[in-house]
Order: sequence, then C-alpha cells, then structure tokens
Amino acid sequence: MTENQTATPLPIDARSAVSPAHLARRWGKCRQTIYNMIDAGELHSFKVRNSRLIPLSEIERIERGSNA
Repeated sequence: MTENQTATPLPIDARSAVSPAHLARRWGKCRQTIYNMIDAGELHSFKVRNSRLIPLSEIERIERGSNA
C-alpha cells in the first residue's frame, strides 16, 4: 500500500461472520443453497479478499424469521 492508499474498513468484524460452508453445516443445507440465498438477495454477505462471509447478525435475523 502506498502512502496515499488507505485500507477500506470491513463492513463488520470478520470474526463475527462465518463462511457459507459453515452456515450450510449449521442449517443442515448444502453450500449451494446458501449461495443461492445470497444471489437471490435473501441473505446478505460480504467479501474479504477471496472469501465470502455472512455476518452472524444476518444469520440471527433469518433464524428469528425477521426480514428486517
């Protein structure tokens, strides 16, 4: 990084997020189902380098049955 570049802050703490594979195991679904939910806009996620992560707050929102 040059002196004129700054690191972009993560949208949330990456330690408060899980991978699609982890969520698939938690929910007893296949990984592709999780990616389909992300693609459909039903499940929000973010990328850190080459990794896609899903915030725990988003998982809790879905598990509570809230669409807010």
